Amino acid sequence: MLRPALEDVTFVPAVDAAVPPLWERYWWYVGRSKLVHHLPVSRDAALRILEVGCGVGYNLAQFAEYFVNANLVGLEQASTALARAEQAVKPHQNRMDLYRSTYNAPLFEVGGSFDVLLFSYEFSNTTTTWQQQLDQAYRDLKPGGFIVVLDFHRMPFRWLRQRLRQKHHQADEQLLPKLQQQFATLSTDVCRAYGGLWEYFFFVGIKPYTDTTA
Repeated sequence: MLRPALEDVTFVPAVDAAVPPLWERYWWYVGRSKLVHHLPVSRDAALRILEVGCGVGYNLAQFAEYFVNANLVGLEQASTALARAEQAVKPHQNRMDLYRSTYNAPLFEVGGSFDVLLFSYEFSNTTTTWQQQLDQAYRDLKPGGFIVVLDFHRMPFRWLRQRLRQKHHQADEQLLPKLQQQFATLSTDVCRAYGGLWEYFFFVGIKPYTDTTA
């Protein structure tokens, strides 16, 4: 179900943007079809999952299909993408909520609300600050909960980095070490795209039961 922007949470105003064409999303955002299989949880687990930057709903639809008892929340800045996400997740709308807003403040008054937080090519988005999002993710995740990340890692060619920045993304090799520092690492996989044009990574981490960030 599409919800209004969370105006009571003092988010900065959401910005709108055109949705990239289908071929472009498949070209840049490699690995998404494998993302759901990186979460080591039973398919019938009663999970509460949040995807930050859900885009047109590709990942949400996959996770809803795979985890049959999960309740999911999608957060997205662009209304054009969110409208398409609403259609993509329509078969699962009874356990799906979509919100239009940025992610820089708690979603709910009580922290630790989610079992799983999902970030797919969101930390590399240059319209956001990934350290701020990472800190917020730590607060929103339950102790023992999972953070699942797919993102760009190393991009050696300057022309490709420039092209990526035109798409409002930037590969940052410091992201993966920071994730490994802030969360207990369950799995890390660094992969090569198109024979080595760039590297991307999958990361699954767990929020410790004892707070290690204090």
